[in-house]
Amino acid sequence: MRMLRFSSINSSRSGRLAICTGLCVLVMACGALSDKDPSIEAKQSDLLDKQSVYDTENQVLNEMDLRHAKARSLLLREFKIANESLLHQFLAELRQQFNETQPETILGLSQNTDLNVLAMFGRNELAKADEYVDLKKSFNFVGGNVSTGISLGRMDWLAKEFGSRNLTVNFAGARLPTVLKSLARTISMPLYLSPEVEATKQRVRLEVSDVDVLDIFDVIIGNYGLVLAYDRKVSVARFYTLKEFIERLAAAVDIAEQHNKRARNLRKITSLESDEAAIRQIYIDYFQQPFEVESRKSLANVALEVTDYSPVVSKAIISFKQATLANEQALAEMDHKHSAERRAQTKVVREAWFMLKKSKAQASGG
Repeated sequence: MRMLRFSSINSSRSGRLAICTGLCVLVMACGALSDKDPSIEAKQSDLLDKQSVYDTENQVLNEMDLRHAKARSLLLREFKIANESLLHQFLAELRQQFNETQPETILGLSQNTDLNVLAMFGRNELAKADEYVDLKKSFNFVGGNVSTGISLGRMDWLAKEFGSRNLTVNFAGARLPTVLKSLARTISMPLYLSPEVEATKQRVRLEVSDVDVLDIFDVIIGNYGLVLAYDRKVSVARFYTLKEFIERLAAAVDIAEQHNKRARNLRKITSLESDEAAIRQIYIDYFQQPFEVESRKSLANVALEVTDYSPVVSKAIISFKQATLANEQALAEMDHKHSAERRAQTKVVREAWFMLKKSKAQASGG
């Protein structure tokens, strides 16, 4: 019984000792907390301040980049709208010219007509709708009168067609049509006499010895008031009186001018359509994407030669180039301004980072 009681007393004392020891440790810890160095708290506070400054300045830098990227995107979109406006301005001008030309072009013509029949000097001249008619290419005119506006000259050029032959002739009162036919037979020249020439009662009195037949023709044409229209296409020499020739020439010129006007308009429409397609393609290739102003394709517009195109397309190219140059200058100015502001802000961020790093080292050492 005594032993048990003694053990119980010892156990009770040990418990009280442990409690006292724990209280002493707690008191000591509390004392330590209450006695903490104020410099540590200052360092920790400074560290938080430096971290806040760095985060704030870094956020300013990021926001600056975001604003620049957005402003740049908006500016490039503005460039694209300006380019599209320029494109449609040129297309509208072409369309106006097209509309002004179209009525004159289809007037009197079927839109599906490939060939037009032009009645000139006794036959039908076939010409394509966009092909010019040139009377001098279709006919050679010879006569002694130049009041018609056609250059009339000698018949030396007929020697290339039929050759030449010297004759000795004596036309002592032969009818003019008979003389013309006789001379034509000697060089196998197809002949056409107008009704007035065929019906003339005029007599020819001409005696020559060893003279080129073409010179004889030339003398008769000059002396008897005739005009020769040599039809190159069918190789026929058509003889008219001067009065007939002037009337037929006036009608032929009128027909040719009307046709050539329509042909010119058709060619103009074809040219306008070609110019429109060229401007659209050049715009797509070089100017549609202002987002590529720094890319190879954009720089390639510097080598785009205006001399390779029509004046209308060349004017459009120059205008696009001028607009592109102005756009790139505006973009460069924006980038330059942002770059300067960014360098300044980057310096502020770097300084804030160094201060934060220094504060961390001090806090760690404390």
